[in-house]
Amino acid sequence: MKKILFSLFSLLLAILAFSQTPITILNADMPRVNDTLRYSTSSSITAAMLTQAGANQIWNFSNMVNTGQDIQKHFAPLNTPYVLYFSGATYGLPDNINVGGLGGALGISFSDVYSFYKNTAGSSVMVGRGAKVQGLPIGMQMNPKDTIYKFPLDFGDVDSCLFKGSFNLPTLGSFSQQGKRVSSVDAWGTITTPYGTFSCIRIKAVINETDSILITAIPFPIAIPNNRTVYTWWAKGERFPILEVTVTSGGLAGAGITTRYKDRFRPEAFVNNARFTANKFVGTYRDTIRFTDQSKILPAPPKSWQWTITPNTFTYTAGTSATSQNPQVLFSTIGLYSVRLRVVYEGGSDDTLRSNCINIQAGPVARFGADITKPSIGGVVSFTDSSEGNPTSWLWTFSPNTVSYVGSTFPVSRNPKVVFNALGSYTVSLQITNALGNNTQVKTNYIGVFNTSTKEIFDLNKAIKVFPVPAKSILNLQSELSLKNAEINFYDILGKEFTTAIDWNANKTAAKIDIGNLNKGIYFIKIVESGKTICRKFVVD
Repeated sequence: MKKILFSLFSLLLAILAFSQTPITILNADMPRVNDTLRYSTSSSITAAMLTQAGANQIWNFSNMVNTGQDIQKHFAPLNTPYVLYFSGATYGLPDNINVGGLGGALGISFSDVYSFYKNTAGSSVMVGRGAKVQGLPIGMQMNPKDTIYKFPLDFGDVDSCLFKGSFNLPTLGSFSQQGKRVSSVDAWGTITTPYGTFSCIRIKAVINETDSILITAIPFPIAIPNNRTVYTWWAKGERFPILEVTVTSGGLAGAGITTRYKDRFRPEAFVNNARFTANKFVGTYRDTIRFTDQSKILPAPPKSWQWTITPNTFTYTAGTSATSQNPQVLFSTIGLYSVRLRVVYEGGSDDTLRSNCINIQAGPVARFGADITKPSIGGVVSFTDSSEGNPTSWLWTFSPNTVSYVGSTFPVSRNPKVVFNALGSYTVSLQITNALGNNTQVKTNYIGVFNTSTKEIFDLNKAIKVFPVPAKSILNLQSELSLKNAEINFYDILGKEFTTAIDWNANKTAAKIDIGNLNKGIYFIKIVESGKTICRKFVVD
């Protein structure tokens, strides 16, 4: 009890020792080229802890639990593959361009990604990004640039900027990033982390960003949302944020909170000999996640490996296991997974844990339907996409391909309108893509175009009539022929089938159809009789 009271008393004295006036952050407090930040990560911060703002705040994060430790070096542009693009930048930071399973689906590979910054007395600006695309180094210069900070940074400052950049993907298309950043110094006070206690200001940056991939074969860009809010606490002379918390709102990375704070090297807790990476950290239950051991050689490589993944809803594949150096895993349940690697050396062992590092999400599931499955030659069939997973692109395929797209629709339209130009059975497939990959539904012989002498709707006034137009609660149907063997279906304008009461006369040549529960709009009756298909439109007022 005495130790606890002493610790609380020491923390109170440390906080009171700081000035009760807000500090000002200048360019002199920012990183320099070749600076190295050692930081620890944590999963202890919640969204509720970030609402504390205003003057003279006290943030006590001293009890944060560490989940890992790493370093971040600020490289001179000359020491990166992109000096030809960013020789005037102050430094480059290793970064990533996360397009999830979409990159693999489109044959795009980003590697060795760097973000480049230029610091001056008046601002810190992100001037662009470099990446190797299919192994070729390419630079994306921002115009306008992304202004991270404007100096001096004082409590109450609010700034905003637009940013945009793009680069060509060799033989494929192009990639672009654009958005808006709104930064505000929304608080000042005292912060305590496991690293220490500091007088600070806090900057809240709201970034609304859209990343886009344009593939030559697809006539429109695939948009990838990348929205996030970043909170940073800065102290005088520290050269790095004391604490940085990023809140993502969805997109490829999923919704969540990532936290890192400036720290000192602690060999007793983080030797950093055991290391690993994965081919992807966001995926679906259909994706194989390949883990790669990157452990240090001290002075010889590890003798054995032990992987522990929680929760236990996964399977090792490709002949690998928990003791493989580079296992391959299929996850069977959506959610977050933590991964621990323990390596054994000749003279000891080491382990590392990445909490919630694998994010398994529900991938896309292709589904579709058509308003007519037995059209006549020249008849228009409307296809409706009902896929799951919020797809960002669609690709329709018909076999045989004797079809025409009408109504300003194309093979990449979400809901195309198609005319079938020849008799026969048609197989229809829909491939959808989102940030997590692609999925295809195939319906074999789904459309049948046969010579049934079906008459067009405007030639059937003497055979079948529906009235009144528009109708309110009852729709009348009259036919010159008995419809006792007919199949009758009802559809709304989106092609969704519904049922309603039909009151026939004795020989089924006339009926009263109850439409009292329908909303105002356009609907269709499809009648199939003796191989003939008739589709009639009616309007509910």
